[in-house]
Amino acid sequence: MTYSFKTDLPRKIQLTLKDATGKEWQQPQATHITPSTNSIDIPLTNTFPDKISEIILTSELDTIPIQATPFTLTSLILYDDPLLSAQNITISSVGTISSFTIDGKTILDNDFIKNTPEITLRTTSANLSGYTIRIINTATQEIAAEKSDVLTTPQDTAVFTITSALPDGKYQVFATANFGSEVATANSKIAIVQSSFELTDCLNSPNPFNPNTQSTAITYSLSKNADIDLYIYTINGELQEKTHINAGESGGTAGYNSTLWDGKNQFNETVSNGIYIAYIIAKSEGKVKKGKVKIWVRK
Repeated sequence: MTYSFKTDLPRKIQLTLKDATGKEWQQPQATHITPSTNSIDIPLTNTFPDKISEIILTSELDTIPIQATPFTLTSLILYDDPLLSAQNITISSVGTISSFTIDGKTILDNDFIKNTPEITLRTTSANLSGYTIRIINTATQEIAAEKSDVLTTPQDTAVFTITSALPDGKYQVFATANFGSEVATANSKIAIVQSSFELTDCLNSPNPFNPNTQSTAITYSLSKNADIDLYIYTINGELQEKTHINAGESGGTAGYNSTLWDGKNQFNETVSNGIYIAYIIAKSEGKVKKGKVKIWVRK
């Protein structure tokens, strides 16, 4: 049997053949494929069913990425005489987890999250039949929140919104996705819930950077959603650029944030070589936190 496909990420695939009575033949070992692979030939033994009613290709990603597109089967060629008599062949693909986010972001290790986070599980196919999402307090190993659901209509997304505020502490989220009898799992990095408002880890990269060919990312972490005012000055105190970000928008959310500076001033002119200071002013619930970053422009 030969099948052709497209894949965006390395993964393992395994073939199962079934007849109408449920008798099945399974490929002894999964085949590892990469984006550069586009066709696989699987030799069949004499133990496969005489008449095939179902062909199942199970796909499992090597790692859980930030974002992925599904494995796509583009063609299937059956050979050997018994297979040619197969009737009503269906091709089904068991899904896997393609993204696992908290408040719309894939968190970093020891990242801040809100105390009422929204956890979203997305899969590579609409075959999701059930799921469990569990939040564990890493200090006590107790379950802080949990949601399990059996879906009457298969879909590709599961969402769990925490309504009871999590107390301060470190947490890890574990998810299980069910695709019929198959299961895929994923877990988050360690996340921190902190009731006090903090602005930390103010950095930029690359540094130095060349504004003729690059932008630099100004990054920082917030313990809560916050309004952000970003000012960039020369070393002599001349304002070059200013940006405002509303709380909850990209750049103003709990956790890791990043905003780009293209090296241009308020008049859209590329700035000169030298040292610049970026001031980050974060405001949340009447409190103000400040941070600064030294940026080196070198063309």
